[in-house]
Amino acid sequence: MNENLSIKFKIGGFVIALISSRGQGNFDFTDRYKKFLSNEIPDIIFNILFGNIPDLKGWDLVFDSGGLWKMYLNENRWGVNLYTSPEETHRSCAVIFKQEFCYGDVFLPDNHQAENNMPYSYPLAEVHMINLLSQGHGVLAHACAVKDGEHGILFAGISGAGKSTTAKLWDLHSRAAILSDDRAIIRKKNGKFWLYGTPWHGTARFASPDVVPLTRIYFLRHSLKNQITPIKTSDAYKKLLVRCFPTFWNAEGMEFTMGFLKEMVQAVPCYDLEFVPDGSAVDFVRCHY
Repeated sequence: MNENLSIKFKIGGFVIALISSRGQGNFDFTDRYKKFLSNEIPDIIFNILFGNIPDLKGWDLVFDSGGLWKMYLNENRWGVNLYTSPEETHRSCAVIFKQEFCYGDVFLPDNHQAENNMPYSYPLAEVHMINLLSQGHGVLAHACAVKDGEHGILFAGISGAGKSTTAKLWDLHSRAAILSDDRAIIRKKNGKFWLYGTPWHGTARFASPDVVPLTRIYFLRHSLKNQITPIKTSDAYKKLLVRCFPTFWNAEGMEFTMGFLKEMVQAVPCYDLEFVPDGSAVDFVRCHY
């Protein structure tokens, strides 16, 4: 195994190893992934295989993303078909997961080239992390994550709500660290909720492996004035559920995610944040710590 160990990186507290007989030269990972490289013992192992991509059509289709991937189930194994385009004219790879998503075989075409991308990238990385976290570990949120000293702030928002704008404002007008401008992981350890950065950035391209206790959750909306409004936990739960990535295809995973989010909004103060897209928004939020 050590001879073939191509790369290890740490995301959301998980050490993920990609193992390939072709060696590290097969993988082209960008600067955002280089920040996440690790030498720790892996929690997750992906075996990268080249050649024929297995046919999953005999498996039960449990979820169709309507885009670049489909999820299948065959007894205790989960499978994913990944495509190069939403038209599904060509499969880029297939993955078969075992052992609660802690092990997977990734099947790539024999002519796969390093410049195509690293195997553990979108959409495989997101599909895997969503399923892995649902096994009692946490959630993946559609959000900007900021570490401002000891404060971990989750700015949650649907597309166009202002996540990338918020990341740029905090980067320009504060000394805070931007953990991500689009995807953030939340986990609970030792009685606290923790906010992790990910390599899966948005248009602002912020990605950091850092972690911080989660102390505030804001639901973003552009406005002509800065305003913070506390919201009830029931409303915060509903808003957060549609800004996270639950496993609709897995009843047990869905049940865990809903329970996790309910516990999180009861423990962490939640607010609606209307903001002006300038430096005043940063000062305004800091005044309400």
